[in-house]
Amino acid sequence: MLYVPDFSFNLFFISKFLSSLNYKLTFSGLLCQIQELSTMKIVGLAKLQQGLYHLV
Repeated sequence: MLYVPDFSFNLFFISKFLSSLNYKLTFSGLLCQIQELSTMKIVGLAKLQQGLYHLV
């Protein structure tokens, strides 16, 4: 990981997230849905913009 003080975004590592927590990511078109597996509750949504998924 590289720290850049003036960088205005936080980067999210999917492999680390999925291996350490009980979540499912579903990619469909321009969206990514984040779902908690034990409750099946949708806890996040990300939209593809300029090659990166931004949480909305």
